[in-house]
Amino acid sequence: MKANDLKIAVVLHLYHEKQWSEFVRYLANIPHPFNLFVSLQPESRFADTIYKAYPDAVIRTFPNVGRDVGPFLGLLPELQPFDVVCKLHTKSKVGVRRKWGQAAVGSLVGSQKIVETYLAAFAANDDLVIGGPKLLYLDGEKHLGGSNWNIMRRFCAARPESWGFFAGTMFWCRPQLFSEMAEQFNEIEFVEHKKFDGQPEHAAERLFGIIPALEQKQLMLLGETVEIDVAANLEGHPDWFEVRRTHFKQKATVVTAKPEPTDTDALSLQELHNRHDGYVSDKWSNNLAQYDRFLVPYRKQGIRLLEIGIQNGGSLELWSKYFRNGKTFIGCDINPACERLSYADPRINVIIGDANAPQTQTQIRAKSDAFDIVIDDASHRSEDIVKSFLTYFPMIADGGLFVAEDLHCSYWRSFQGGLNLDTSSLSFFRSLTDVINFEHWEKQGTVASRFAAFETAYGVSVDPDILQQVVSVEFANSMAIVRKGTASEARLGKRSVAGSKALVDTGVLKFKTAQ
Repeated sequence: MKANDLKIAVVLHLYHEKQWSEFVRYLANIPHPFNLFVSLQPESRFADTIYKAYPDAVIRTFPNVGRDVGPFLGLLPELQPFDVVCKLHTKSKVGVRRKWGQAAVGSLVGSQKIVETYLAAFAANDDLVIGGPKLLYLDGEKHLGGSNWNIMRRFCAARPESWGFFAGTMFWCRPQLFSEMAEQFNEIEFVEHKKFDGQPEHAAERLFGIIPALEQKQLMLLGETVEIDVAANLEGHPDWFEVRRTHFKQKATVVTAKPEPTDTDALSLQELHNRHDGYVSDKWSNNLAQYDRFLVPYRKQGIRLLEIGIQNGGSLELWSKYFRNGKTFIGCDINPACERLSYADPRINVIIGDANAPQTQTQIRAKSDAFDIVIDDASHRSEDIVKSFLTYFPMIADGGLFVAEDLHCSYWRSFQGGLNLDTSSLSFFRSLTDVINFEHWEKQGTVASRFAAFETAYGVSVDPDILQQVVSVEFANSMAIVRKGTASEARLGKRSVAGSKALVDTGVLKFKTAQ
C-alpha cells in the first residue's frame, strides 16, 4: 500500500476555539485527502466557522469531562473504517502547556515532510499501530501512578516489562487496535477537568501505550531520526519533569552570568563591523546605526537569533560578538554554497533551504522552538517577506523583534513592489500600524479584511490573533522593526491625569477621579 492509498482521518478536540486558525495552517500540511472530525463543547457556536474551512467536517459535541480523551473514545466507533488517524487537541495558550502543545502538534503535522514520514511508515508496515514525537514518549513504569493503574488493571491483568506512552495523548494511530477501549470506558464515569494525575483520561493515556506492547505491535518515534520497532523494545524518557524543565520552561529571554568585560563589550555594532576580519558581512551604515540604537536592551541577554539570508556568513560572526551572552544564532539561506560555511563558535548553525518551505521550517524549529530576534535579509521580494513574517512572528518571544532589511526594494516592480502598490512589503508593515490601533476603528472593518489583499496575492493565511500581538512598528530608511508583546500590552490603556489645577479645561479632572 502507498501513502496516498491510506484512508486518513484527523480528530481535533477544539476546547480552545481561538486556536482554530492555527490548526487550519497545520492541517494544510497533510498532502492527501482526509476526513476531519472535530469535538466541541455542547454550548459551542463555533461549528459554522469550521464548516467555512472544511464543509465536510464531522462535528460532534461532548460534555467538558475527560479532557480530549473522553471525546476521542466517543468517536472511536466512527473511526474504525480508517486506516490511520491523527489525534490532536488544543492546549492552553500560556506557559509550559502552550509550549508542550506546540511541540506535540508540530511533531505530528508541523510540515508536509513530517506528515509524509508518518504516512509512508504506516503504509509500509501493517504492524505499526501508533507513532508520535520521541520528545514526549515517556517510560511507562516510571510514570505509572498508583491511581492510574487501579483503573488500567480493569482492562489488562498485567503490564509488559517495558512500555511507554505519549505525554499529552497526541499521536498517529490505527484505530482498530483500540476499539475495545471505547466500550470499556463506557463503564467509567469521566469527571470534570482536574489538574492532578490519576483520572480516567490519564489511565487511557497510558493504555494507548500498553496495548501495543502487550499485542507485540510496532511503534514509531519521530525525532532527529525515525525509530520503528516492537513497542516493548523502545525506551521512553525516564523523567517527565526533566523534559518539561529542559524543553518547555525557557523564559522569553534568558539572562546568563555576566562574563568578564572585554574590549568588544564597549564597541558598537558599527565599530565591530569596521574591525571585522572573517567571513564577509554586507550592511548599510544607517542600518548598523539603527541596530546600535534599538538593540541596546538585548545586548547582555541570552538571546536566540534567526537571520534569514546570510550570503557570505559574516553577519553571524558579528552577531555572536555583539551578543556575547547569546544562546543561539541560526542562519538560513537558500544558496547551497552556504554549506561551505563553518564556525568555531558552537552557538552558530547554518540551515540550507527556503525559510518559508515547510521542511526548512521544521529544521529551524528543531534547533530552537522560539526566538528573541528574527532578521529577514533574504530575497527582499514582497511575497517572501510577508510569508517569513507570518511564519516566524508567532515563534518570537514576547518582547522580541522582527526586523526586515532592504525595504527600499519594496518600491521596485522587479521585487513585487511599487510606490502605491497595496501588496508591497512596506504596505504590509504599514497595515500593522492599523492593527495596533484596532480598538479605535469604530467597527469600520476587521483585522482579517485589512489583510485580504495579501492573502489573495500571496496565498497566505493571516491570523488576526497573532497580529494583535504587534505592540509597535518602527520605520527607518529601508528598514522595519516590529516588536511583539501581548494583545493587552498593545492597547492604549487607561487615561492618566495628574495635577489638581485645571484653569482651562476642568473636564479632564473627572478622569483623575475615575482612576
